[in-house]
Amino acid sequence: MIQANSESRVGYLSSRVTFQTGGIGSWDCPWVIKADAGQQINITLLDFNLNEENVTRQYGVVQELGEQKATILSRHPDHRESHVYLSTHNDIQIKMERLSDTYFLLKYEGITKQATVSTYKVDSSNNSL
Repeated sequence: MIQANSESRVGYLSSRVTFQTGGIGSWDCPWVIKADAGQQINITLLDFNLNEENVTRQYGVVQELGEQKATILSRHPDHRESHVYLSTHNDIQIKMERLSDTYFLLKYEGITKQATVSTYKVDSSNNSL
């Protein structure tokens, strides 16, 4: 398990580690990232492949722990760096593809949950919302 807490909020997962170790971080042995309570985990994909400008590729999946739904990690075809996921909880698992010809990093960062802010239009003519 990787901690993304107040002591070490940012880290990187490498596709090469998953490929070279025979599966650490893969479908059989996923990465588990846990942030402090009240935090979310932000995931950014950094793609280093040189010959695939507009190819959409699946790099893996991310899943909130305890939930069935998984989100496919893929990048915007025009950008080598793409925001790919923001968790709703403070713990997730990532399963990376084991691709010998693909070089990428997943940057994870524990961030403070964003509060939902409601906005109201004030009617000054009768002092009501």
